[in-house]
Amino acid sequence: MATIIKVFGMSRITDKYGPIPYSKFGTGIQVAYDSQKDVYDSFFEELSNAIEVLTSYNSRTSEPYLEDYDYIYNGNVKNWIKFANSLRLRLAMRISYVNQTKAQTEATAAIDHTIGLMTSVSDNAVLKQGVSFSFINEWWEAFESFNDFRMSATMDCYLKGLQDPRLSSYFKVAKKDGAYHGVRNGQTSRSQGTLSEAASSMNVGQASSILWMDAAETYFLLAEAKLRLNLGDKTVKEYYEEGVKTSFSSKGASGAESYLDNDVNVPSTSFIDPTNGRNTDVSRMVSTLTVKWDESASPDKKLERIMVQKWIALFPDGQEAWSEMRRTGYPGIVTINTNASGGEVATGELISRLKFPTKEYSDNGENTQAAVSLLKGTDIAGTRLWWDVKR
Repeated sequence: MATIIKVFGMSRITDKYGPIPYSKFGTGIQVAYDSQKDVYDSFFEELSNAIEVLTSYNSRTSEPYLEDYDYIYNGNVKNWIKFANSLRLRLAMRISYVNQTKAQTEATAAIDHTIGLMTSVSDNAVLKQGVSFSFINEWWEAFESFNDFRMSATMDCYLKGLQDPRLSSYFKVAKKDGAYHGVRNGQTSRSQGTLSEAASSMNVGQASSILWMDAAETYFLLAEAKLRLNLGDKTVKEYYEEGVKTSFSSKGASGAESYLDNDVNVPSTSFIDPTNGRNTDVSRMVSTLTVKWDESASPDKKLERIMVQKWIALFPDGQEAWSEMRRTGYPGIVTINTNASGGEVATGELISRLKFPTKEYSDNGENTQAAVSLLKGTDIAGTRLWWDVKR
């Protein structure tokens, strides 16, 4: 279980920075970095071993394991195996454009495992609040306590344009006018107070549990795996639609069937700034596909449709959404309002990574300098990671 959590957490770290200290982590302060390829190879080996151990345990007994200390699944080993298999599938698809052979091997192992993947809301990996374990929800702290985040213009365009019933599950109406509004990323000319009053905060409570991974994501991964690698025993359409339905169920929204049947609504092609009423044409920025599946569409359009719905379903996991946007180039976004990268990131492009921490250069300088050579460029925000080769 600890190994699964480690891989889950460290995959988010390497997908921020690229090379990281991994194989020798914990042996000292001055530690060598591993290439991202080597880190991923370790992930797959560790997940495989963890799944094997847990599957062996599960075959011997149905008794929960570490029930009193497991705030995710209350000791349900079968659910831990499903989580690990789903994580393995996620990481397999992450590398599918840079190493399709390895991706196919790992994805097949995850899909064909006897216990299987996360397929229902009851399988969701959720860090739960409890009597003996409580915490302040990190999203509540960012959105409400710190007042630092609001719905983005991109989410505004997709949810409102598609008339997505999940809008009220995700966000609260703005205090200023009682309607739903997003704001452009990269604002530099608006005060925090002005933005926080005019735009929508996240619909989350201080004591809400935290979703780690949603079963809906599994179906979108399967849809792509079927489309590109011909894996799985259902059609791409079936996986895609099950992903949307599971997301609705997970987020407490209704109307999935009519939503999936809509071939009229598209994401909004204009964005109105709630602070000044300024209208911006975003028709060349956002995707303009309807929700309804189109079997006659090109493979690339099919992937775009999958990724639009996956991006919506991933909320509020911005880390995973960012990784998938970098990997596939979808969905299109309302670009940042002001490019303050000093030339590190091209205007209109997503930031590709975080730079190595300054403290690493002072405390682990020789190894950090060596890690730069493992990148596909210099240590800047615009350098793409090892698996980021498609967009």
